[in-house]
Order: sequence, then C-alpha cells, then structure tokens
Amino acid sequence: MSARHSALLCSCILLFCAGCLLFIPSPEIAPIPDQVIGRGEELTISIISSDPKGREITVSYTIDSIGWEPVTGNIFAYIFEDPGEHQVTIFVSNGLKQAETSFMVTVLP
Repeated sequence: MSARHSALLCSCILLFCAGCLLFIPSPEIAPIPDQVIGRGEELTISIISSDPKGREITVSYTIDSIGWEPVTGNIFAYIFEDPGEHQVTIFVSNGLKQAETSFMVTVLP
C-alpha cells in the first residue's frame, strides 16, 4: 500500500470515529426550580437524570461558577451561609457527553 493510500485510509478512519461521537446521545437532566432558604439551612434536592443508552452517569455541581464538586448518588445537599443570590449548576455526564441545568438559590439573612 502506498503512502498516499495509507494517508487516505487513516483520514477516513478518523472521520468515521469523529462522526460516531455525533450520534452518541447526551444524558438528560430535569430542570430544577429556583429555591429560597434561610441562612445556615441545608438545601437538599433530588437530581433526576438519565442516559438514553443506559450508561452510568456521574453528577457534579458548581456554585457561582466557582470550583467543582462531585455529587454522591443523586442528591445535591449544601448548606448556604452567605445571604444573597447564588447560581447553582448541576452537570451530568455519561463519560462522553454532558448536560446541565442551572437554578438560583436566594439565601435569606
């Protein structure tokens, strides 16, 4: 096989593999409504998510776009100490693709 044919074959294989990722469905996550809690209270929310192909899902979150923390199981639990508005984003991943949902938490003084 010539170098030209080898390069063409490699290009076709790469395009095929990249195209396969386009057809892998993303996991799904249900929207979460905005929340209001008192300062020092724990907010606990059940995360409803699924993967159309039944792949295992990992869950993580960020608050006010700072840091990233894993979620154990399907329960988001956090004690908010700072009054004000906080944006929480929950991420679900099947290892190949990701989905997310965001909601606001108003913490009363």
